[in-house]
Amino acid sequence: MGAKVGSFKNADERDYELKKVQNKASAVRYILFILNFILALGGLVLVMLGGMVVGKMTIVTNLTGDQKFLAPDIGFIVLGCVIFAISFFGCFSTLKGIPSILIWFGVLLCSVLFAEVAMYSLGFFLRINLDKSIEDYLLRTFDTNGDKTLAEDVQLNFQCCGVRGPPVEPLPPSCCGGKEGVCSVTGAFERSCYDSVRYFIAWSNDVLGDIIVGMAAIVLVAVVFSFFLANLLSVSGKLKAMKFA
Repeated sequence: MGAKVGSFKNADERDYELKKVQNKASAVRYILFILNFILALGGLVLVMLGGMVVGKMTIVTNLTGDQKFLAPDIGFIVLGCVIFAISFFGCFSTLKGIPSILIWFGVLLCSVLFAEVAMYSLGFFLRINLDKSIEDYLLRTFDTNGDKTLAEDVQLNFQCCGVRGPPVEPLPPSCCGGKEGVCSVTGAFERSCYDSVRYFIAWSNDVLGDIIVGMAAIVLVAVVFSFFLANLLSVSGKLKAMKFA
């Protein structure tokens, strides 16, 4: 920080130090504002991507009969909304430049950081368990005594046919994207539903995980800068309050 507050011999020395502190505060404020803007965009992306994933994961949970596999994705949507709201609060606190508000903003960001780690860990372990058992769920659904409507939903939404590929003809219309007329092997989806569902689970886990890790890194930097800016503004206030004879 340079010279300590209260160690100046005259007003000129104080003004010189004050100008240095204010220049640092201006630079940090600019960086923190950009970080908040990036976090706001990231929150929106998390909400939109989480909504898309929930749409397909709902079908997967219908297969399993267990709604707990939706918990991480719904959590990501809620977390995205929270991050978006906190980012706006961060922009406000950065522009206002009140140290106490900046400290509260940093505390809120710390809470978001812990929530991101917890949500990612929960999703990771649930997806591992789901990946191990998804074939059994598909075999039960696609069995002759299984839920035909659900089997068609899986094939239409995941653009697949059969558990391990197109079965013996005649194929259901959902194997050909719901097109009217006879569905043959040549016009059916080539990928099996087992591969399609597993790919989607892995893809959503990787993409959401990458976004969470990236945002966690930005949040960590924003926490450091928010506390640093609060300190600079506090020192600036003390320097301005100094009196000289």
